[in-house]
Amino acid sequence: MARPDSSFWLTRRRLLGALGGLGLSLVVPARAHEANLSLDEVLAHLRRASPLGAWVMTQALADPGVIQQSVGEVRFGRWDAEAFVCNRPKSRLVSAASVMVHESCHFLTRVLAARNDSEALAHPGSVGLILQPGRILVLRGRPTPPSRQAAESFPLFLKNSQRFATYIDSSSPDMTTQKFGIFGLLDEFAAYHAGTRAGLDLVREMVRRPSGSGPDWVTRLADADATVVAWPEFRGYILAWMAWVRRHEPQLFTLLLSHPNLRRAFREIDRSYGAIGHAWYRDLPSLLSSLRRAGIRIQARDETLLADGQGRGLFRKEFEATLAGIQNTPELVQVDRLLASS
Repeated sequence: MARPDSSFWLTRRRLLGALGGLGLSLVVPARAHEANLSLDEVLAHLRRASPLGAWVMTQALADPGVIQQSVGEVRFGRWDAEAFVCNRPKSRLVSAASVMVHESCHFLTRVLAARNDSEALAHPGSVGLILQPGRILVLRGRPTPPSRQAAESFPLFLKNSQRFATYIDSSSPDMTTQKFGIFGLLDEFAAYHAGTRAGLDLVREMVRRPSGSGPDWVTRLADADATVVAWPEFRGYILAWMAWVRRHEPQLFTLLLSHPNLRRAFREIDRSYGAIGHAWYRDLPSLLSSLRRAGIRIQARDETLLADGQGRGLFRKEFEATLAGIQNTPELVQVDRLLASS
């Protein structure tokens, strides 16, 4: 069946680049005879386990209207949601759901901005950020420097982080973090928060009624873990970008601090994302113990999950190192305090 011309598929930023930034891959070879996921199956799992993930997808698939982009009209539909789950084996449910929720947030950001503020789309870069089910904060955009302009000033630990090349030092003019600066960074922060929460919600629900092999669980847990580290990364990116603006464009820095909802959006996403990240690493040993009690042979050794000769790495060390880097950089701490003030 031909994909409709108005489909979101034709106008989103490059899909493979986005998935690279997510730390995930769209096409993963299935094990022999392993059935693939369907969109309805993924949506059913989200409805059972993830209030935020289910809310995002309900909004995205509710035909909320056509959004005008420079390249034409954008309408999100089942074709587009299916693109993130088709040809994905059932063992990759967590990554498929996480990516689908994340990318759906990017579509909804303009829909929700327009729905909640009739003048929002007159301001390039405006975003309607999803914080919790039904909780939206609209930020009217304004011209700001692209993230790449500040890249050289970023501390080394951020330059060495996974997503720096994709979102900060990227030469792609279509990347929202390049087109809209801080508003694009917050858009990504909110999308990673929603996608990560959906993946972690699914894993916790699946542990309650575990099925599958040890290698299946290595995949599920590692896929859930893959974007937890995006919390300290984007926390650092936003603080470092703001620190650069503070030094080079102090008037803009003052305007951004006084921008309605900007500090509130950063604080709410930051606190919620940080809470689920810390809870994940706190609870992971007990999740593994629950799986072993259910007869699933899986172990964690040196930040690696192992089962039946197969292994996947975790990102806890990077998570902690990035947080420590932020805390040990006085300029970032100062900006953080300013953003945290009411």
